[in-house]
Amino acid sequence: MPEDKHFLLKAVSCSDEVAELLNVPCGAPLLHITQTSRNAQGEALEFSDILCRSDVYEFEVNG
Repeated sequence: MPEDKHFLLKAVSCSDEVAELLNVPCGAPLLHITQTSRNAQGEALEFSDILCRSDVYEFEVNG
């Protein structure tokens, strides 16, 4: 069972490679989210690294 989740959100500029994948101009602003979930022993259960277009996302947090 996850005991701890850590989220890091930051704005980044889009690289050439990612721009092609997301169909946006190189240098366009993106939201970069890194998430790590750990169990009670501190072992990583899940890791995700997400890039979101700045014009197409919604962010919701529930406790």
